[in-house]
Amino acid sequence: IDILPVVKDIAQVNINAMQELGYTYKGEYGLLFRRFFQKEQQGKPTHNVHVWEQASCEIQRHQLFQQYLLNHPE
Repeated sequence: IDILPVVKDIAQVNINAMQELGYTYKGEYGLLFRRFFQKEQQGKPTHNVHVWEQASCEIQRHQLFQQYLLNHPE
């Protein structure tokens, strides 16, 4: 499951609250200005949360990639 919340101020993302929900904080994880969290079950990732600030051009890029995957299941 991939989740893409959009926030007004990326600096206000509550990392501790996400960790309390069972997510591991991965930092920017290779993409500047992102906050990336992952939840695992039995050692395998089950949930990815990519938090972006509302002005980021990365939001549309991620949505287009999602659409591509949905349209090309192979």
